[in-house]
Order: sequence, then structure tokens, then C-alpha cells
Amino acid sequence: MMLNYFLTGIILLITSVITSPESDWKLELDKEGIRVFTRYVEGSDFKEFKADMVMDGTLSEIADIIADVEKFPEWSYKTTSVKIIGKEGNTIQYFYVSDTPKFLKTRVAFFESKKTTDTKTNEITFSLINIQGDQPISDNEILIPTMKGYWKLTSLGNNKVRVMMQMLTEPGGIIPAWLANLVVVDSPFVTLKGLREQFNKKRNPVK
Repeated sequence: MMLNYFLTGIILLITSVITSPESDWKLELDKEGIRVFTRYVEGSDFKEFKADMVMDGTLSEIADIIADVEKFPEWSYKTTSVKIIGKEGNTIQYFYVSDTPKFLKTRVAFFESKKTTDTKTNEITFSLINIQGDQPISDNEILIPTMKGYWKLTSLGNNKVRVMMQMLTEPGGIIPAWLANLVVVDSPFVTLKGLREQFNKKRNPVK
């Protein structure tokens, strides 16, 4: 009887690990100190990504760069322009334009980013969601129907910070999922690498 209980417990433990959402992540890239994972989520044919790296610096220094959304075109993947349309406290609403291939309609979106700080862990999170915008868009533009996720900054001590971003994007229009999934690794890799370079520029400005 005890053996049956023991075996049942082992099976339940293994099953819980296999079915855990975190176990769905697949490591796609580990390069230049940046790791990128992807997974499929229920209800979408597009892959979600999660990426992280460790940087030398402080939480506030890195958070200031992520909060400065109008400078995203300088370092964030395929970002053409960002225009702030509303700001209240730690919440920013902005109009985003993506660098889209010329044979496709330009992808644009209205986003809301909210910064929160966990007072217990001192982690800083920037959430990102689509919102309804009042600004009209042109016939050559199409709204990104889904783009949601977050940034999370965690202090590791000794002036080191773990930077993690997680995002699910559905570009809309005629772009098939298989095509979008081909660049799902490039996006976070280029963005995190760009963030690191932007941070170094701010710390060591060219005189």
C-alpha cells in the first residue's frame, strides 16, 4: 500500500512538471549573454517569446531607459517612431509605428505602459497592453491587433540586474503566423542588445 502511494506521488509530481506552463518554453538562442525562449500559447498561432540577460548597473538606471519610450527608435527592434499621447503618474500611453516592409501596410498601435515597483522584492515591472486610440490612422497603416507583455528588472546584488522581457505579438493583416514566427527570436535579441548599448552610451557619452 505504501509503495502504491509513493508511486502515485511520483507520477503526479512528474505530470505537474510536464504540464507546467514554464516547461513549455523552448530555448531558441543563447548568444552574447542573451537567452531567448519561445512557446505557443492557447488560442494563437503566433509564438510568444521570453528573453533575459544580466547587466551591470542599477535598477533605476535601466528603468529610466525603458520608461523613455520616445527614444525606443534608437534601440528597440523595428521601431520607427513613438509619440506620447497621454501620461499620468507611472502610466504612459503612446502611438507606436513599426518599421514594416514596403510591400505591407505599416503596422501601428496604441499602447499603454505602466511601471510598478514591488516594495518587498524591489523588482520593477513595465506592463504593456493595446488600448483604443482616438487618433485616426491612414489607409497605408494597419493596427496591430495583439501585442502584450512586460519588462521585469530584478536586482541580483553587486550592481547587477537581470533584465527580462516577455511578449506576444500578432501583427494582423495578411502576415501568416509561420512568417512572423521566423523573426520571433530576432526581435527580443536585437532589443535587449540595443538596450545594453543604449545604457553604455548613457553611462559613457562621447565627448
